[in-house]
Order: sequence, then structure tokens, then C-alpha cells
Amino acid sequence: MDKKNSGLVFNIGFSIIALVGLTDLLTAVSFATHTSLSGWHLPLALVLTLILSYYYHKYCLLTKKWTRFLESSGCLLAILIISIFIGGYFYDLSFDGQEYHQEAIYQLGHNHWNPFYETLPDSVNQAIWVNHYPKQSETGAAVIYAFTKHIETGKALNLLLVIGSFCLTFAFLKQHTRLRALKIWLLSILFALNPVTVHQSLTYLVDGQMASLLLCLLVTCLWLYHDTGWEKLLLFAFIIIACINIKFTAILFTGVFIIFLLLLLLLKKRMKAFWRVFVVASIGTFTAVIIVGFNPYVINTIRYHNVFYPLMGKNNVDIMTKNSPVGFPEKNRFEKLFITIFSHTDNIDSQLRDREPQLKIPFTLSKLDIKSLSYPDNRIGGFGPFFSGIFLLTIFLLLLLVIYRPQIFLKSYLTGFIAMLGFSVIVLEEAWWARYVPQFWFIPLLVLILAESLDKRWMIRLKNFTYIIMLINISLSIYMVLQTNILKTAEINYQLKQFKASNKPLIIDFNEFEANRVRLDEHGIPYIKTEITDTTATIKTVY
Repeated sequence: MDKKNSGLVFNIGFSIIALVGLTDLLTAVSFATHTSLSGWHLPLALVLTLILSYYYHKYCLLTKKWTRFLESSGCLLAILIISIFIGGYFYDLSFDGQEYHQEAIYQLGHNHWNPFYETLPDSVNQAIWVNHYPKQSETGAAVIYAFTKHIETGKALNLLLVIGSFCLTFAFLKQHTRLRALKIWLLSILFALNPVTVHQSLTYLVDGQMASLLLCLLVTCLWLYHDTGWEKLLLFAFIIIACINIKFTAILFTGVFIIFLLLLLLLKKRMKAFWRVFVVASIGTFTAVIIVGFNPYVINTIRYHNVFYPLMGKNNVDIMTKNSPVGFPEKNRFEKLFITIFSHTDNIDSQLRDREPQLKIPFTLSKLDIKSLSYPDNRIGGFGPFFSGIFLLTIFLLLLLVIYRPQIFLKSYLTGFIAMLGFSVIVLEEAWWARYVPQFWFIPLLVLILAESLDKRWMIRLKNFTYIIMLINISLSIYMVLQTNILKTAEINYQLKQFKASNKPLIIDFNEFEANRVRLDEHGIPYIKTEITDTTATIKTVY
């Protein structure tokens, strides 16, 4: 791919992140001015993005400005339309997605809920999580939902961020490494198709989006080490705003990334770059917490005296004990991390008391591994069945760098970023659950880039084997995710057609999944809510 097309890839990535960031700002202003979400928010955010893209092309490019603006704008529109179509075709099969994420999207995009001024009553399904959790993902999805009137289309945000992270990664590797085109493509694909991202790509779970945003943040930090141009700094600000509002833990990760970059620039005595990054990071963080994140951060602090309520503070809710495998609460973070890396992929929690994580030999595969790949949030072995082997290969490649290329290992800024990623993983107590630390996946890939200096034939074969095993690992996930979602979507469509054809109200107990009433409403299926107390009854669920 030539430099022109490499620039086009960056422009597409820049436009996607700008669309996300401008949507965040637009919705925050709307909420602050007592304006609820409606069908005009998405078109307006898109127009603002195209205006920003136009000025970027006008002032940052030397030739063919109008042509390249039209190219990147056309690609952005095509990607948005395709993402909306794919997101709308599949149903969310995840527990949390159907439980409260979709409820938040419905309240924002259909019921015109304003989270800055209104608190949902306890009578609303899963109100505690909807009221007090960060809402970047739900707000973005609600903007799409308000435009399309089809709630599943909000999942387009997952695909947009995957493509945006791929584009930024590709453009960086093209500009700042000497890798061959094939490796740039392969690395960009592997970075963007994080197992957490793949498994959650067709759901309303937010960890996959966090993975994509953290990749964007990582690549932008790498870029700012070389170049603090205004377009990189603006990209940096947009990503900070989105990251901080995607999930509570993302505040910690964003802070680690920013502080490390500032320390690195300070160590290199690049004071002009340091102050530019510091100012933009400060403005981005303030905007993220005080303006865009007014709910939950400011509201939680004022009303409950803890920014992370209800997970911390008075009357906090323990969500980890029931979600942990048997015996995990008594183990330390390193024991849990070791077990989850070197065990078969599985989705077990405290309710399955007869099952425990099963340790495995690296590079082996079992029926349990394959079956578990259909779940969106595996607790054990969440990075795939071959990640234990990938982890060992990563350690071995690092040892080879220390022995054969100590100068490169010690002097490369990539070594610092690898250490920073490692720290961001182990600093979290519950790092055993892959969805909580998706940035773990980036470490082997950065090591592979650093290991390009290892040029002995057997070392090259070892690196190629690592690439192949990572590609197989993620290919298995993609296959199982697609197979499961295609079959389940067909099954749900069949169920809905049967319900509608009966011409009778559906008597249903939604249990925790009351948000699924939206599916029935969209298909014109009347229903009567009830509570089924007969534990022996056979219940056919809409799942």
C-alpha cells in the first residue's frame, strides 16, 4: 500500500474516532440543555465530523485535498451504513447486554431519559446499574437507535471502533516501522481483533469497545512520542473522553497510559511535546469527567460521596464473589492470573460449585475450549485456547532480546510501553477475567515488533510460528462467534414469527431480561408480563 493509501487509512480512523468523540460532546450538551436524544443527533454528529475532516484535509494535506476528503468521507459513510446493517441483523445474546445495557439504550433513545437531571426509579429494570454506571457506549448506541428505531443497530458502535482501531494501527506501523506490508496487515488485524473485542462484537457488552479504545489510545501515545501535531492531539482528546466514559476501570488504564507517556517525554527532555500532551490530556480528562461524564462521576460523588458508586462507598454492591470461580476470592491476583492463563477456556462462576478451572498443556485444544468460544465473556482462558502458549512464546522472545539484542531491548521506547501494559494488567485485582484487562493481548504483539531485530533463521521461524498461532487462536473465536450468532439469530427470528402468527398475547416472565420487551414491541407482538413461580414449569425463552 502506497503512502497515499496509508494516509487515507489514517483519515478514516481519524474520522471514526472524531464521530465517536463529537457524538459524546453533542449528547452531553443536549443533556445539559434539557434536550433529549432524538433522530437528529446522528446526522448532526456526522455533519460535524465531515466539517472537521474537511478542515483537516484543507490544512494538513499539501495536494489533492478535495479528492482525499471525498475518499475518506465516502469510506466513513460506507463503514457506518454497513456497521448499522450488521449490528441490526444480529441479536444480543449476552447476559449483561440483555439485562441492563440494552435497558439503558432504550431509556435514552426511546423514553427520552436525561441522565443529567433525572434518576430512574427502582421500578425500572436494573435501575441501579443504568443510573450509576458510565454511559459512553449506551449513549452512542442510543443515538443510533433513535435514528433507526431498531434497538439492535446500536451495536454498530462495536464495529466502528474495531475498524477505527485497525486504521490507526495500520497507519502508525506504515509510517513508523520498517515492517513489510504483509506483517503490517497481519499485526494490524491481530491488534484490532482482540479476542475480547471479537467475542463481544455482536453484543452490548462494553469491554470489547474498551479494548478498541485502549488500542486507539496506545497507538496515539506511540504517535505522540514521535509527533505532537494538532490532529494527533485532537485524536488524543477524543479517545480520552471516550475511554474514561466507557467503564470505571478505564479511568485507571487511561491514567496509566497518559502518565507513562508524560514521564517518557520528560525523561527524553522533550519539554515542548510534554507540555502539549499535558495540556490536552488535562482538558480531555476534565471534559470527560465533568462534562461528558457528569453522570455518573459528578452525580455519584455529590449524592453518594464516591465516584465509583455502587461498586465502592456506602452500601456498595459486591459483583465479584458470585462471578468468580470457586476458590478464587481466597487467592491473590497472581495466582488467579496464572490459573486463568494456563487453563482450558471456560465460563464458570461460583454458582457452578462442582466445576473448577482445568489446567492444560499449552498449545493443546479440547472440546471444552471449542464449546466455550461461543460465549461472549469467558471467565477462564478468555484470550483463547492457545493464549497460554502465546504467553510462553512472548516470555521466550523477551529473553532472546535480552541475550542477543540487549541494546535494542534497553533503549527502545517500545520496551517501556510493554512494561506499562504489564503494569496496567497486574495493578487490577481481578485481572484474571480477560474482559477486565483486554490490553493484555497487546503485549505479545508489541514484543513481536520489538523482536524484528532477531534475525537468526531459527528465531525467524519462532516469530513466524507465534504469528501463526495467534492468527489461529483468533480465527477459532471468529468462527465460533459467527456460527453461534447466525444460528441463534435464526432461532430468535423463528420464535418471534411463531409468537406473532399465534395472534394471542404472549404470557411471559422476563426475569432479569425485561429489556427484551423491545424485541416484542418492534415485531408488533402483544404480551402480558407475569411472574412464573412454578419451578417445575417448562419455559421457552426468547434468547
